[in-house]
Amino acid sequence: MPVDRACIRDGTAQFPHRQPDLSVIIPAVNGPEILVECLDALRQNMDSATTLEILVIERGGIPVRRVVAERAPEAIVWEADAQATIPQMRALGFRRAKAEAIAVIEDHVLVPRNWARQLLDALASGADVVGGSVQNAATATLVDWAAFLCEYSHLLSPAA
Repeated sequence: MPVDRACIRDGTAQFPHRQPDLSVIIPAVNGPEILVECLDALRQNMDSATTLEILVIERGGIPVRRVVAERAPEAIVWEADAQATIPQMRALGFRRAKAEAIAVIEDHVLVPRNWARQLLDALASGADVVGGSVQNAATATLVDWAAFLCEYSHLLSPAA
């Protein structure tokens, strides 16, 4: 079971006037290098009309926290127990999320520009659940690709 501890900050001052539009939960298990790409892609979805609460749930310690503080200081980091599973890390994120709309990705996932806005627009049009295409940032080995395709192939953009 994940333990809520060593939070960099609790996020209460991050949205002083309103709730964020979308909370994005990211279990960070693949190391800080790959997390940077994920955070950079998410930051391209932030603008004055779309507020994101980025929740990084980590079990990797100081290197992950340092990368988040440097590359995405607006993100909120929660430390999970070192043995926490990804589903347990997601559950910790769900408990901490402040937005009514919640997205769950992983640290090796790259979201396209306008991803957040399109999810929110689909929800506003009456959808109860929304999915969208993602890209894989973990491409160094065949195992990386196999793991990604097993879990996320249904979310890939069509290709000719």
